[in-house]
Amino acid sequence: MAAAAAIHPSLSFHVFSTVEPLRADFVRLESPAYPFVRFDEPPQQLLRKSAASLEMLRLIFGVWEIARARGVSWLALSPAFIEAIEPELIERLQLDPEQVAAEFFACFGPPPSPPPQVVEPSPEALSRALRSALEQIPIEQLEALAARYGLEPTAHRCRVAYDELRAFARRVDPGQQEQLRVAGEAFARGALSVEEVATLLGVHPVDAAALLESHGYYRSLDVLTLSDDARSEHLARIRRDRLARAGRPAATVESIGRDTVASERIEGIDARRWISRSGA
Repeated sequence: MAAAAAIHPSLSFHVFSTVEPLRADFVRLESPAYPFVRFDEPPQQLLRKSAASLEMLRLIFGVWEIARARGVSWLALSPAFIEAIEPELIERLQLDPEQVAAEFFACFGPPPSPPPQVVEPSPEALSRALRSALEQIPIEQLEALAARYGLEPTAHRCRVAYDELRAFARRVDPGQQEQLRVAGEAFARGALSVEEVATLLGVHPVDAAALLESHGYYRSLDVLTLSDDARSEHLARIRRDRLARAGRPAATVESIGRDTVASERIEGIDARRWISRSGA
């Protein structure tokens, strides 16, 4: 089924409904008995379906954002419009709409016919529905499952789509935008750390730093300058660490994450696959 013909205003209902059949397995993934439980879906298929569902949601909401920016009603979507914006979709999402649609319908089948009645969705309603769906998906557990079966690339697809959808939910919800504004201003004053902003926004510290940067929240030199006591404390901690290691390298989750992000910025690669998300 071609993407242009498949993306109908009611398709979002079908895509959201695909999360529910996977929910039982998602719950099992989070169980303390997880290594010993039986899944409804083979692990490989569970990962593939999760990636297909998440990427299709990305595609739908990518279309929604472009349509809204161009003043096109969601109810007025047409195959001709989807075809016209396909190059922009590919550039923005770094996904092939035809491939995404083909995999999704191979996993879940076509939407019901006739399609359910739809109305023009508000940004708040879209954000709320999307956040509700994402809360059911244990992304860290999916990544761990993929690591057991050598399916890290599939888990990476899930992670990228999951993070992008969370960013979309924040972008379109006025309440989330206000939360970011308050947290960003507190960060700029030095009242909140990046880790505290991440906790408030419900994102990983790496993503919190990117959000603050992209929205223009930064600290002045006056805020960044350490007091004499704080500087002495930092230097003492560095010295204690150096003496404890006796010159030997010692990798930590924090240092690996920091070095990976630095590599991402310097080399222009997507490093999220290798960054620990245990604090998300």
